[in-house]
Amino acid sequence: MRRLIPSTGTPASFFDLVRAYLPVGGERRFEEAFCRWAGSPWCRFVNSGTTALYLILKALRTLRPDRDEVLLPAYTAPSLVLPIRRAGLRPVLCDVDLETLNADLTDAGGRLTPRTLAFLMIPMYGLPCDAAEARRMAERYGAFLVEDAASAMGSRMDGRMAGTRGDVGFLSFNRGKNLSTVSGGVVLTDREEIQQAVAAQCATLPAASLRAEVRLGVRAFALALAVRPFWYTLLHGTISRFKYTSLHTDFEMSRYTDFQARLGFSLLRCAETFLTQRHKNGILLYNILSNTEGVALPRILPGAHVVFNQFPVLLSDPETRDAAHRAVLKAGVEATTLYPEPIHRLYGDLGYGRDPDPFPGATAVSRRLLLLPTHPLIEASRLREAGEAVIRAVKR
Repeated sequence: MRRLIPSTGTPASFFDLVRAYLPVGGERRFEEAFCRWAGSPWCRFVNSGTTALYLILKALRTLRPDRDEVLLPAYTAPSLVLPIRRAGLRPVLCDVDLETLNADLTDAGGRLTPRTLAFLMIPMYGLPCDAAEARRMAERYGAFLVEDAASAMGSRMDGRMAGTRGDVGFLSFNRGKNLSTVSGGVVLTDREEIQQAVAAQCATLPAASLRAEVRLGVRAFALALAVRPFWYTLLHGTISRFKYTSLHTDFEMSRYTDFQARLGFSLLRCAETFLTQRHKNGILLYNILSNTEGVALPRILPGAHVVFNQFPVLLSDPETRDAAHRAVLKAGVEATTLYPEPIHRLYGDLGYGRDPDPFPGATAVSRRLLLLPTHPLIEASRLREAGEAVIRAVKR
């Protein structure tokens, strides 16, 4: 049987997991190590990236209580709407640039107002955004720049890590991210007033229940097996039942656990190895697919070092995208199509119509995007097969 390659995979070894159970070290040690690694003077860990964003927004609202809007791109994780609304704020959308696959800053500039609390800058797929321009735009209206680097751990722009280029930022350690502790998130900022405001919000979080901690440990072992091609192939039917298939409607909030902190600390010691491999895998795919008619690759900004969470490919139309998707899957490599609709189509109550489409770039991405895996558990030969499968599908 030929091995199947999953779409995600953070390599946690048996010894990493065993060390995480030993009562040595904990959250404080991981915080100190992560701050050194990221080049940030301060950070706090919580149970998810979604919780991190919620706490950030609640904290920023205490600093600017007269503001109630959050600007974000129309094609990104739909679950971001949940913490925005839970914080008592209103999501405002902007279009997506088909060249960078990130927020269209020209469109975003026209949607910032004196009511904007925060502009949510999101380096999708690990592709760094133009933070300097985004900051200038936000400052013009007195808004905060929040960098959602959930999928961009390790990416840099002009030497600065993703998550540290706004007034405040956050990363995710969920199971599909560049480093995974099963779940989790971290807030980073170098601004003292934001540190204090976020710390006050973190203090309100409950500790994870004993049952939740036990479940985390079990899931960590299961995930460590599931992402490895041998076990993924053997248990594919079972693993498939645990994948996200529906829109999230709520989220739980709690503190980060010491088990996760010890696991994260252990993984961080070898993070540069697997983050470098993600970068190399993305560049390999870039070279394979470059200059292929009908295939559009993202424009990487000058000064950017991209650690690809997944490699984005924009096909000419939905039918070609679907054909390429089937071809890659047939080659035994799990490509994904990410979110089937942009946010304004998933949440009709946001007040945006469909005709004419207010965000045509976001809608185009949702119809034409294919993501190829870049994680360190996939061999170069399998990446070449995936890239060649895309090329064959396009040329038919």
